[in-house]
Amino acid sequence: MAVLPASDDVPLSQFSHELYNSLSWIGKFLHYICVNQKCNFKNLGPTVLLTSDYIRRTLGPSIMEPANEYRLSAWLGQQEDQHRIVLYQCDQTLTPWTHRCIRQADCILIVALATMEPSVGHIEKKLETIAVRTQKELILLHKEGGDKPRNTVDWLNARSWCSSHHHIQCPARMFSKNEPSRKLSSRTVRKMYFLYVFCSSFESYLFRFLNSESSVRFFTFDLFF
Repeated sequence: MAVLPASDDVPLSQFSHELYNSLSWIGKFLHYICVNQKCNFKNLGPTVLLTSDYIRRTLGPSIMEPANEYRLSAWLGQQEDQHRIVLYQCDQTLTPWTHRCIRQADCILIVALATMEPSVGHIEKKLETIAVRTQKELILLHKEGGDKPRNTVDWLNARSWCSSHHHIQCPARMFSKNEPSRKLSSRTVRKMYFLYVFCSSFESYLFRFLNSESSVRFFTFDLFF
């Protein structure tokens, strides 16, 4: 799953960390539920968040160079084999790493600030040539206590490639320039969970399964305004 910014103003790192922490927490919770209910989802693996900085720290500063293409591809393949979900955080510009994230992903989350103009960003314009068949979803971030969603149709009309969209109300720390917080509120977990279940075929199937269990339905509350 790739996380891509619609503009430079998007707090992409903060959003990616919130999503990563939510998916990690949910994976542990669902594993516990499945073990106790003897369902078929016992092999839920961990989630990993990959950024260009992390890749360079792990594999070396020259890993993005064409000469290291095979080494990088092999290492990313190992990550996908070892983890249930791999989050690819794109750079803010169309770098080689951003190209890689888009190509690797089964689902691309286009993250935008709901208060901004719904114009299509530079990276977005390249999506239809880099990843024609990949599922794309629009994520509109709202500040807690802000206005209700409006002009959503303008965002969607400019992005015919998006298969669905989500309005997410975010805590104040999401818009802070400090390091992303690792502490999640239950409210954030509920919202990120609803996003999680729509992001791949597995998540869609899991959503239908979980909605048959009244004990876990509370996770789907509070996403939309």
